[in-house]
Amino acid sequence: MKLAAAFFLLIFTALYFMGTPMPQAAEKKPASSANAAGKEKKTNPNPQVKNKNPKNGSVQVSTDRLEVNDKKREVTLTGKVTVRWQDMVLTCDRAKIYYKEIKTEQKQPEKSQAAPTGSDQGQNPGAGDEALSHKIVRIEAEGHVKMVRGDQVALSGRALYTPQPRVIILTDSPQVWRGKDLLTGSRITVYLDQDRSVVESGPDSKVNATFY
Repeated sequence: MKLAAAFFLLIFTALYFMGTPMPQAAEKKPASSANAAGKEKKTNPNPQVKNKNPKNGSVQVSTDRLEVNDKKREVTLTGKVTVRWQDMVLTCDRAKIYYKEIKTEQKQPEKSQAAPTGSDQGQNPGAGDEALSHKIVRIEAEGHVKMVRGDQVALSGRALYTPQPRVIILTDSPQVWRGKDLLTGSRITVYLDQDRSVVESGPDSKVNATFY
């Protein structure tokens, strides 16, 4: 009986491992070479990159100088401005973020003498029953404006972004790439949620498009 049980266990173990897929090593992707296309005129200055933006709806800002005016509900950014939110990255020389405050009820966590964990760090230690959050109304950018979203890249002197609906209006010599395709005009409106763009001409400029 012991011999039969051992033989049955051996057969079962063999069948189990035969039916279990073996883990495969992650495919190594070759490192991309430096993009020489940036030196050429009218080529996409920023091919598609992996999204490293926050996924929780927050906005991350990096700049040389930041000024908050709670009375006007605006944040002024000056010098090497980078704004990351949702699926976009915006860089420029100067920007203003207009917002409104939203109050929501917040549950008080149970008091504990233990040291704060990583999830507790960075939270307002004086937060009470109401939590205060900020909702962006619009973003105004100027000076070497660059907006990157997947393989879509926009360059302009000025830009206006509104989150509801998600629309970005580019003026002052705007150019928009989608892969290799290029659109230029006096004013370009990009409807982000509709995946479409509208290009308008001006008194001294016509709409130009290059498709591949």
